[in-house]
Amino acid sequence: EMKDMGEYSLNALNTSENLPSLVRTLKAFISRKDNKRLKTLSNMNLLFYGQPGTGKTEFAKYLAQTLDREILLKRASDLLSRWVGGTEKLIEEAFEEAEENEAILFLDEADSFLYPRDEATRSWEKTQTNELLTQMENFKGVLICATNFKKGLDHASLRRFKYKVEFKCLNPEGNFEIYKCILAPHLNEELSVLEINKIRSLKNLTPGEFHVVADKLTLSDSTISHNRLIELLEDEIKQKPKVKNVVGFGV
Repeated sequence: EMKDMGEYSLNALNTSENLPSLVRTLKAFISRKDNKRLKTLSNMNLLFYGQPGTGKTEFAKYLAQTLDREILLKRASDLLSRWVGGTEKLIEEAFEEAEENEAILFLDEADSFLYPRDEATRSWEKTQTNELLTQMENFKGVLICATNFKKGLDHASLRRFKYKVEFKCLNPEGNFEIYKCILAPHLNEELSVLEINKIRSLKNLTPGEFHVVADKLTLSDSTISHNRLIELLEDEIKQKPKVKNVVGFGV
């Protein structure tokens, strides 16, 4: 995870929304929420979608830090129960806990709960989706749902999100910014123009791959050069599963 996600690495992420602007919107929402004179409080539901490693969780953690809020992270494995009605109860409790602690609620793998109800074949798929939508409606805080597949979500649920932010693979400038942030500090040598161009030209990279390479560095006892780091990034790209229908991704 990007522990010190400074402004420049925040700008490096390739998203459909301007992230610094979104941070300002959420700051305004939170300060309004603290205003006792305001009787009607609306919620702030956000949807983050995109390939694994594109920065959804890191940005959620960055938001919590910036807004000075705890983050309550719930994965599908935390909320899915084998008992009838169990999942609905766990979803309800997660929202209650977040509201009590004024925490940002972060639901990862949200597609596990927001089944398209018109396609649901099992009754519990519908009741789980209904429960989550009801909780979203009544929640008075900041909710972030993250998924790798926006297509797999209930269609009506999409209207409940004030912001739907797509996290995409890095663009050339993002490649270079994240490289400077995560990998360059491991080396004392300057980057050559050729190396910079190589980094910028890498396709289909996400911040996740940079973190994997950084982890490899801590385990490596061999001499590392910028060239070697670029090779390691290229290896990570080759090992990624091909994303089907890239053109229609997240439609």
